[in-house]
Amino acid sequence: MTVTYKPVAPLYDTSAFQLPYQGGNMGLDDLAMDFGDMKSWGQDAYGGSSHIPFRSGMGDAGGSPEGGGFFSNLLSSAFGRTDEHGYQQGWAGTALKTFGGLASAYLGMKQYGLAKDVFKENTEQFNLNYDGSRQTTNAQLRDRQIARVETGNSGYQSVGEYMPQNEIAQRTA
Repeated sequence: MTVTYKPVAPLYDTSAFQLPYQGGNMGLDDLAMDFGDMKSWGQDAYGGSSHIPFRSGMGDAGGSPEGGGFFSNLLSSAFGRTDEHGYQQGWAGTALKTFGGLASAYLGMKQYGLAKDVFKENTEQFNLNYDGSRQTTNAQLRDRQIARVETGNSGYQSVGEYMPQNEIAQRTA
């Protein structure tokens, strides 16, 4: 097996990537290698297959080394491939995005339901707190007015006149 090293024209300026070696500099241009056809890897000197299986379709159910098998075709159609027409996007990315969107919608609906439950509970707690505070405050106002009337001073309103004007009203809803 022969591996040839062939310099390749740089696609960009590689002068900033100089690496020191043996008193000189070695740029990325010196590291560029062409390994040829990857399908020929794994063949021994007599053209037979060695222990390194690099052929496409190897291990696929019902597949031939040249054409690829069922699993190879399934994976290439799922994750995309490059053919003579260019890059063909696979269906797996679209399927995962669709699944992610549906999962987000489901979780959003669950969160909406939980938010409604929290709002309902908070409303109940507020109403209980309001009713308790209203009763306590009205009882204090009533007791204070009773104490004023019992002093005998005629300048104070009766409890029946005072409370409708000064009490905290009940909730309407």
